[in-house]
Amino acid sequence: MMALSLIGAAAVSIPGIIFSKEIVSVLGISGELFTYALEYYKVYIFGALFSIYGLSANGLIRAEGKIKQAMRFTLVSVILNILLTPLFIGVFHMGVAGAAWSSIATMFLYSLLTSLYFILGKATFNTGRFRVRLEHKILKNVLSIGFSAFSMQLSNLFRQFLLFRLVVLYGTLESIAFFNAAFRLFTFLAIPLLGLYQSMQPIIGINYGANKPYRCLKGVSIYRLAGIVLGIAMMIPILVFPEVIINIMLPNKVLNETEIFNIRMIMGVLLVIPISSSSIILFQSIGGSKIGYFVTYWAPTVSICAYCIGSYQIFWH
Repeated sequence: MMALSLIGAAAVSIPGIIFSKEIVSVLGISGELFTYALEYYKVYIFGALFSIYGLSANGLIRAEGKIKQAMRFTLVSVILNILLTPLFIGVFHMGVAGAAWSSIATMFLYSLLTSLYFILGKATFNTGRFRVRLEHKILKNVLSIGFSAFSMQLSNLFRQFLLFRLVVLYGTLESIAFFNAAFRLFTFLAIPLLGLYQSMQPIIGINYGANKPYRCLKGVSIYRLAGIVLGIAMMIPILVFPEVIINIMLPNKVLNETEIFNIRMIMGVLLVIPISSSSIILFQSIGGSKIGYFVTYWAPTVSICAYCIGSYQIFWH
């Protein structure tokens, strides 16, 4: 795991450092906003190793079924990040770079805590000596299963890039601000839903390994129902008071009928997340990496590309 984390960090960090300006410029931003984004990115990319390794190690703890322990490490890092960010920005006057350094410090602690968990022998399996090496016997299976999760993140990145480019190209400053606020709100609400499914993979994997398919299907149903209920609970305030919620991020913003309809449509996607996420995790848990890859990457990517082409034709004509 450590070796794969190092390889992954190198694959991300080296091009990111060399082509930092080019990567940030792809977002289509300019001026002062470009300067801030570049400053943050240049610092944050150096901490890629801690992010990749910490998340990988925490995932291994979850795979043991120790969900509470994994969440404790996550909670400690989140609280530390909340405390350090205003300290670095406001007290130490580090600006945007302070937020990046705060994230790096947080992920370093995150990686340290998860490493100590294994070094001190608290895992349910023998980890052996703490050293960096590739386990060739399991490398193919690890990459095969992990590739579908990687595809999901890559697909999300690609779709977000296309959406933001469309908004920047064809939208006004007001529409860009509204879309950014709505998207941030959606992302914020999606985090609890996605977090809910972090505990699903070990449960499905353990029961599938024990040859209990009924329990696997029952687990998927329970998680879907819980996700839909949670999604509805989070949606209700926004559906009823959309303008009040948006004003938290855009003070004194008066929403027109189209914007109210749009934000309600965006929030409606929260009800789809439980079904899509549980399906993807199910395939990953039972070794169906090829199906998971298709579902997570090609299906949504083709759909969003078709939408973007259609939108381009509409705006062009």
